[in-house]
Amino acid sequence: RECHEEIGVHPEQVELLGPLSQVISLHGIRVSPFVGLVEPEIELKPNLDELDSIFKVPVSFFLNEEPVRRDRMTYKGLAFSVPSYDYHHQGERYEIWGLSAVVLVELMNIAFDANITIFDGEGK
Repeated sequence: RECHEEIGVHPEQVELLGPLSQVISLHGIRVSPFVGLVEPEIELKPNLDELDSIFKVPVSFFLNEEPVRRDRMTYKGLAFSVPSYDYHHQGERYEIWGLSAVVLVELMNIAFDANITIFDGEGK
């Protein structure tokens, strides 16, 4: 639903692979991320009421780059060290952090055994 609303991709254009762990935003909103594949030629159209732009990041970026910083966050007494990545594309700088980074870290760890952590003292 969000994929269609935010970037114009219809559900029938997505090959659903499965869910990732549910996460709670700092605002208390439960987010249920799913992983899916879309054909590379599908046109992505940003809904400017929902997001500023669309950009693609190669998987190798997250596997090879160290975060530029880590933000300490606490939720219900648990401390997290959330990575922040700077990605440069077509002359623009994009910061990938917060909930997006948490979801991407889980995907990289499950799919590519990346050993990236959101906990202090573990992994990279």
